Amino acid sequence: MYILFAIIAIGILILVHEAGHFFMARMLRVPVYEFSIGFGPRLWQKKKQGISYSVRAMPLGGYVSFADADDDSTVGVFYQQPIWKRLCVIVAGSLMNVVFAFVVAFFLLWAVGGAQASNIVATVSPDSPAAQAGLMAGDEIVAVDGTAVQPADTNPISQHLQAAGGGAVTMEVNRAGQRLALTITPQYDETQQRYMVGINLLTRSVPLPAGQAVKYAAVSVGESLGAMVQFLQGLFTRGEGADQMGSVVGAVSQMAQYGQQYGFATFLSTVIFLSINLAVLNMLPLPALDGLKAVLLVVEAIRKKPIPPEKEGVVQLIGMGIFVVLFIVLSYRDIVRLISGG
Repeated sequence: MYILFAIIAIGILILVHEAGHFFMARMLRVPVYEFSIGFGPRLWQKKKQGISYSVRAMPLGGYVSFADADDDSTVGVFYQQPIWKRLCVIVAGSLMNVVFAFVVAFFLLWAVGGAQASNIVATVSPDSPAAQAGLMAGDEIVAVDGTAVQPADTNPISQHLQAAGGGAVTMEVNRAGQRLALTITPQYDETQQRYMVGINLLTRSVPLPAGQAVKYAAVSVGESLGAMVQFLQGLFTRGEGADQMGSVVGAVSQMAQYGQQYGFATFLSTVIFLSINLAVLNMLPLPALDGLKAVLLVVEAIRKKPIPPEKEGVVQLIGMGIFVVLFIVLSYRDIVRLISGG
């Protein structure tokens, strides 16, 4: 079932991307020839206001076809539009993927909630200060050195541990209805560079108010964009992460695996991250991607004359060939990984 969900999700992400191009073109009054849901043989078609809307046999995404010089009418063809209009239409696809990621993140935080630490001990590391003091998994920490700890605000725990500077602290815990006072001496962790007692607190999903959901959704999308840009910097400058690249086969497999193991909320989180990946990758200045089209428009603006279509066509054709080869190689590697269990 999650494999099916993953395939549908990737199709939706592609459709969202193309919808970005479509709606921006409509908003700027750039003529559109066809907006199609899916690929392959046409199953249904309706023409409205000069635009052909169609549904095709393979519902994996879609595409937008703009009027060009080969159409019967040459009035308002795409390549005759002002540069700024064409640039807006090209960038709108990736922008729509970012907006989609934000909307899904918002509803996920608002309906399901974000991970929030509680004041309940989930695990106690063996031979840690907490274990030596008798703290146990399931204990509810209600106070530290007399300062109350609220279920949704565990800051006093960390604050008192750091303030103690290696001195003993008193933790009051609720264990099966019995209140106990335990004396614990934190130890300084060189890796974390802070005082710790060796416990992990239980985390749970708490639905957020709409205002907070908007804020944290924006933060989450921003962090994901930053992480993707950082990954690409490492990939192109130092070759880091090349072994992590995969095809659609690998993406579907990983999304399905996360969904099966961790549930639908985690599956939606992978959809959010994949939508951001699609937005960033598509704006790379590489042949067959929107990023190169945007760069060529900037060059056209500087030269004050368009790049010859035949030259642009050759570049795009070469790029498409490279991407086909890359797709085959990455798909083969992903299939081998699935068969071998690697």
